[in-house]
Amino acid sequence: MYLSLPLPSTVSRTMTVTVFSGDGSSLPMPFTVTVPKNGCCRDLIQALGTASCLKQSETLLLAEIYGHRIFRYFDKLSEPLSNIKDEDHIVAYTVPIHHGQLQKLEILHTREEGYDIRLCVFLSIEAEFINWLLNKELGYFANVMSKVLGYFLLISVTSLKGKSLRFLADSTCFFVRFLSEPQYNAHVKVFGTPLVTFFSLNSKTGLDIHSAVCSLLAPLLRANMMPSSTGVKTGKENECGPSLDAIVLSDNGIHCSKENLLNSQMELEDTSNCFPALQLALEDGKVIVPTTVDVVQNTCSGSSLKIMMGWSDKLHGIYDFHFLENLPEVFKSGFMLKKTRQEAVTLYSCLEAFLKEEPLGPDDMWYCPKCKEHRQATKKLDLWKLPDILVVHLKRFSYSRFMKNKLDTFVNFPVHNLDLTKYVQQKIGIPQSFIYELYAVSNHYGGLGGGHYSAYAKLIEEDSWYHFDDSHVSSVKEEEIKTSAAYVLFYQRVRCDSSTSGKKIN
Repeated sequence: MYLSLPLPSTVSRTMTVTVFSGDGSSLPMPFTVTVPKNGCCRDLIQALGTASCLKQSETLLLAEIYGHRIFRYFDKLSEPLSNIKDEDHIVAYTVPIHHGQLQKLEILHTREEGYDIRLCVFLSIEAEFINWLLNKELGYFANVMSKVLGYFLLISVTSLKGKSLRFLADSTCFFVRFLSEPQYNAHVKVFGTPLVTFFSLNSKTGLDIHSAVCSLLAPLLRANMMPSSTGVKTGKENECGPSLDAIVLSDNGIHCSKENLLNSQMELEDTSNCFPALQLALEDGKVIVPTTVDVVQNTCSGSSLKIMMGWSDKLHGIYDFHFLENLPEVFKSGFMLKKTRQEAVTLYSCLEAFLKEEPLGPDDMWYCPKCKEHRQATKKLDLWKLPDILVVHLKRFSYSRFMKNKLDTFVNFPVHNLDLTKYVQQKIGIPQSFIYELYAVSNHYGGLGGGHYSAYAKLIEEDSWYHFDDSHVSSVKEEEIKTSAAYVLFYQRVRCDSSTSGKKIN
């Protein structure tokens, strides 16, 4: 019998996902987990839940981040993990287990990247104006102006130094005649990682939104901004900004009591000198302030609200934003790595990987005769009975779309007493032993481009091991035959009966 066993690394996959708290209870934390290579999102969520000690009342919402925005959510738990590439950036948000009945709040982070100034002018004086531009180190702008003097002109200039262009617009009244007031439009850039939380459908006010955002940002407070453990008052008493006491986190999202809502509203209005008011707005530009009465209209279960949060320099001094930057990739592999080295595994773990139920990939869908559709299926192999001579092949060669590797993983295989009893399905009939002893090993050195074979073999009569390397033969100790080059293992059954217990077959 020829048994070809995969190494566990060939049937599993290592993935790194950053877990974000949906209620502001902890900092973002990356977790690296091992999942079945042909598994689905359910397997990834279960592995992350175990690694992050997820509560029973919580679940994880997987999302892909692209361009500092949420590109897509992995809503279907049966979606295969093969759809997630190694270079993707995946996050998981902890959310209430019944989040489908709540309102989703998605927060994008923005910052200003200069200004777009639009001027409608009539240029009349040439030399003095051009020289003034050159003195202000705006030579390119001066070159453009010199070609359009004497004409009505609509100017639209973008600069990373908005103050310089503001000064230009305010200082050229002696040289140009404005036909309209200058218009300044700030260029807004999205950065960082979006935050996601859920709250009740009844929470529609601006104060509800501000309270939810404040609670999500709480773990990001810098150490020098946190209240000391003794003699510290909160809220208006120490003039340190809005209190989070009004925020109540429950399975139904974020709620605020009436009394605490009023207190929080007063704090948000009166303490902006220490904690500046958050700059929140809808996608259409509508500004959200704590006094806004009805931010969300026509809400329903599972609906989503996306807001933009502006980050000023003062806000960066209060919150440590680097926790929301530089998401790790799902898997970072060295491109020039030729060989994959992993932790040692046992022969039993290879056998269990071979016998484990495995979900088939999207290219191996099973056609269901009842529903007349292709469905994702699973396959399962079992050992029905075993032969007297068992040949075990270790799959050491890994093939992917871009790379082909030799796996130099050390497999710890037993020389004596390889017990396969629990793996055999048929045990009815004449009692047989399912214990084997090793009598030969075939080794492979090198890679896919070229290699060399050698062998270890045991002379049964002498009960001693020898190393066969081409024409060279030498004796070796039994403990020396276990190496990471082992490629094919040869076992023979140990006879088990009352008269010859412990003896091998002839």
